[in-house]
Amino acid sequence: MAELGRYEQVSLNVLERQYGYTNVAALMMKRAEVYDTLIGDIITDLMGQFFDIRTCTTQALDNYWGKLLNISRVFEDDDGNKYTLTDAEFREVMQIKLFSWDGTLASLNEFFRDLFAGRGSFFGVDSQDMTYIRFIIGFELTDNEKALFEKFDILPRPAGIGARVKIITSDKKFFGFGKYESYTESPITLSFGTYTQEPLGAGQFATYNDEV
Repeated sequence: MAELGRYEQVSLNVLERQYGYTNVAALMMKRAEVYDTLIGDIITDLMGQFFDIRTCTTQALDNYWGKLLNISRVFEDDDGNKYTLTDAEFREVMQIKLFSWDGTLASLNEFFRDLFAGRGSFFGVDSQDMTYIRFIIGFELTDNEKALFEKFDILPRPAGIGARVKIITSDKKFFGFGKYESYTESPITLSFGTYTQEPLGAGQFATYNDEV
C-alpha cells in the first residue's frame, strides 16, 4: 500500500470522525488492498481520484473537498460580480485553506513556491513595521485569482496583519543587496541577483518600494 500524503490523511481523519472513530477508514483501505490483488491497483486510483486535492476528479472537488472545507467554486464580490473557479483555481484555494503555517516567512514562501511551481515567483515580504505582508507575484494572475487575492482575503498571514499584492511581470532585470526571498533585510535595495534568480545578465537597480 502506498504511503499516504498529507491530503489523503486529512480525508481519512475526517472519515474516522464521521464514523465515531471506528476503523471504517482502515477497513476501506484493507478491503481495497484485497481487491488490488484480484483486479488491479484500486488503492492508487482511489487516492488519485478522490483523496488527493492535486489529482482528484471534478466531482470529488465539488462534492467531497468543497463540502469538507465549506467552500464553493462559485462566488460573488460586493459589487455583484460573479466568478466560477476552474478546477486548477479551486485546487489552489483548497490548498491555501489547508496550509498549516508556523508563522515564518520561510515556510510561507516554501509553500507558495511549491503551489505555483512552473508559473513563476510568488513570495511574501515583511513590511518591517508589523502592519502588512507584501506578496510579490512574478507572473500573470487569472481574473479569478486576482479577485481571490485582492478582494477575498485568502492569503495566509498572522491575525491583524494586512496584505498587499504586487504583480511584477516585466522581463527586466534588477539587483541589490540581500537574499532574493527576504530582500527587506535591507530597506534600500530589493535583492541581489536578477529577478529570475539568475546570477548573471544585465540588471536594473530598484529600491524597496519602487515600481519595476
